[in-house]
Amino acid sequence: MTTQWVRFRWDLGAVLQGTRPTQPPFVFRSATAEDAEAVSRVISSGFSLDSAWGDVSKGFIEQVRKLADDAFEQPEPPCVVVQHGTRVIGVSVVTTDPTAGNHLVTGPCILHEYRSRGLGSLLLYFSLEFLKDRGLQTAYGVTRARTVAARFVYAKYGSASEPCDFGSDPESYASIAA
Repeated sequence: MTTQWVRFRWDLGAVLQGTRPTQPPFVFRSATAEDAEAVSRVISSGFSLDSAWGDVSKGFIEQVRKLADDAFEQPEPPCVVVQHGTRVIGVSVVTTDPTAGNHLVTGPCILHEYRSRGLGSLLLYFSLEFLKDRGLQTAYGVTRARTVAARFVYAKYGSASEPCDFGSDPESYASIAA
């Protein structure tokens, strides 16, 4: 069976108009090097416990985790985190390369016990804002078709979408996110 993917596009100048959303007591902020371990845990949990990703090869998830680890080798990791108290409960690793075919490397990942509160959508907003603040005018995000992310998260903020076929090889996903 072939995995179906969809790529979303946002015009960052048009998307981020108006009031910046908030949802106390949750804090959205740029990640620091000290967040690397927590980010890795949230990513692992997000993919391994989500049934929509259960049939994806282990190689794909390892590739996403490697891309996230690589992001933390940079002086300022391109990652947005969500904190509840002192606990990191959501992450979104991005790439700021304007030529990338996928800027949302991990997509918004929220721990299961914090899902269905609108945090994924807010994390997407802050990820897009992060990219805009670093000079991008357009951002892309790739996810599996018919997932919660595709239907309820990425479809927000004026996105346009199109089918995306990069194959089933994990290296193909890495090539569009690099």
